[in-house]
Amino acid sequence: GVGILAAVNFVDDRERGAAAVCEVGLLCAEASDAALGALVDEAWRRDGAPGVECFDALSARLRAGGDAPRSPGDAPRPPASTVPVGASPDGVVVRADGSVDVLEVKSVSPFVSASGNAKLEVRDRGPHAELAPWIVPQLMLEIYAAGSHCGGALVVSASATRGAVFLRVPRDDAYIQEMLARADRFYELYGDPDDPRDPPPCFGSAEAGWDAFVVRTGEIARAATVLARTRDVQRAGSAGPWFC
Repeated sequence: GVGILAAVNFVDDRERGAAAVCEVGLLCAEASDAALGALVDEAWRRDGAPGVECFDALSARLRAGGDAPRSPGDAPRPPASTVPVGASPDGVVVRADGSVDVLEVKSVSPFVSASGNAKLEVRDRGPHAELAPWIVPQLMLEIYAAGSHCGGALVVSASATRGAVFLRVPRDDAYIQEMLARADRFYELYGDPDDPRDPPPCFGSAEAGWDAFVVRTGEIARAATVLARTRDVQRAGSAGPWFC
């Protein structure tokens, strides 16, 4: 796949402005803005390198404090969860205005079940233009862990030979807040090392609001916006760098 970013890659998008695509490791949600600030200062920003204006804009936002600009009617930012949480997106996209999106790459397997004696056969079905609902909680946790200025997730569905589709999922703080509350309840009931217990099958499914939460997960997936499609994906040669 194309999920490994070996360096900071600068993108100049004429429609949406310049952006820098940055490799990250685990982002700690409890100190997400501080972690982004450290990455900007210690890893991403280099004098004279492409993308410096993007990092300067993000630094200015972080120094100013507070959340990203809000729209009327938006849900409040979710409070910190009881259980420590973090996430590892494939990358972070920093735009020229200092706004942030996480980047998640999903490679489509070129193998399918075969008939006859063979178990598998190669058949590239191409990238997905729709987001699978089970990916939504992962994306929302990555958005939350990327800090108050992360506005959404960019998802790349990459096929082996038939190009890629680029989608975007906006941040949903009401969903994140409920997701974290459910994680907290699980942790409180089953995370005590002095009182180890196994959760029941389908934990949480009998709780109030479960069905609505599942429905909302599907709604977010169906609302993902297709940004672009491409038949060509740059890949490193056998002796080349990780990502080129």
